[in-house]
Amino acid sequence: MEFLYDIIALPSDPGNPQSPKLYHPKPYRPARTTNRDVAEELADGGTISIGEAQLVTEDYVRKLIRHVLQGSITELSQYFSVYATFKSKGKATPQEVSGDDIDLHIVLRPTDLMLKELKKVKFKKREQ
Repeated sequence: MEFLYDIIALPSDPGNPQSPKLYHPKPYRPARTTNRDVAEELADGGTISIGEAQLVTEDYVRKLIRHVLQGSITELSQYFSVYATFKSKGKATPQEVSGDDIDLHIVLRPTDLMLKELKKVKFKKREQ
């Protein structure tokens, strides 16, 4: 599997746009994959229709979101887990802590199996 990239120039000192440039790879993203695109791929085998595949994937996502927002660590097949974390500023006493202090964040964590898959990716500079 190849992952294409472009090369961009960025200032070596982000606070000084006139500083010497350094060159970095930037992921090339030729398209956005939608739920419908995935449904078409799922239906390509012929056992289910595109509409059925789309309904199932949308329902799966709604249920996944519900579980994550209830505090569960939710597994996505064998490749990822998704869960919510809190960020907050500490308070001097337990009585001062409330739900109003919580910023909710979502984490998508790869499993060991996904990390093995990532090692198989080859990077290739995009020809322009």
